[in-house]
Amino acid sequence: MYSARIVGQCDNLIKELCTFEKVCIGDTMGMARELGFKKIELLNQDALAILEDYFAGNPPFKNAKSREDFPDAFILSQIRQLSSSRIGCIVVVADKQLQNAVDSIGVETVPGLKELLVHSRVSALNVNRDYALWWVRNFGKLLKWLGSREEELSVAIEGSVFDSVINSHFSHHTFPNSVLSAEVAEVEQIRNVEYLWELAASIGEGIFTVPISFDVDCVIHAWIHALDLGSEPEWFDIDDNVIESDGFCSATGECTVSYNADLVIKYNSDFKMGIAFEAPESIGLEEVVFQDLYA
Repeated sequence: MYSARIVGQCDNLIKELCTFEKVCIGDTMGMARELGFKKIELLNQDALAILEDYFAGNPPFKNAKSREDFPDAFILSQIRQLSSSRIGCIVVVADKQLQNAVDSIGVETVPGLKELLVHSRVSALNVNRDYALWWVRNFGKLLKWLGSREEELSVAIEGSVFDSVINSHFSHHTFPNSVLSAEVAEVEQIRNVEYLWELAASIGEGIFTVPISFDVDCVIHAWIHALDLGSEPEWFDIDDNVIESDGFCSATGECTVSYNADLVIKYNSDFKMGIAFEAPESIGLEEVVFQDLYA
């Protein structure tokens, strides 16, 4: 049976760690937020597993019932839990005994911040650290800047919209049963682009997404079975003089199709917000979803 004294010591240690966190980390959180750091809350400790390691002398305990190693045990427990859901964790730990314990669970370690900053993965992130800081501080301003230049932005995204909808397929409740889907054969005009700037989200320095909706005036093509002739929408132009061997004939029609999508915009580090509109380095559409059809 585990002694109440040991459990009491664990409770006191947790309180001390929480106090330490408030005093030492509190002053740095403002700077961390500016740099885009994320604070990870402490997870629930697996006290039973820690006590089992304590009595068995498993790492990080030097030997069985080595009470002075309890702080390391709580730290190792957190690292084990956090690394299980994150790929590529690097832990800064100067204490050799704790470092060996972390290494033993398959998590990479470095002895200090100097070594962390020159690590290959971290140094790659630091290449654009000045731009990253600028991006965090000015992202809101950028959204307002683009929001006042939607007309120019809509022209800039036309190529991406075209590529996303041309040759795409969709179905509609007005189609006869035999028309499983129609294909966008031609794109004539892209209009009524609306941006939901309040839902824009940065996904890294220079890159962000914003939900949009838009209409496309287009020509669509579909195959309709001869038995359904007469039940098609009036705007369908049916070539009923040519019926294929399977009983289908070609149908085309002009209509307006509406879509929702996530617009992905990237600006490089040379970008500066000025009076004139500056086109992004790259533009793309993701999650393009058909909404409705208007004839």
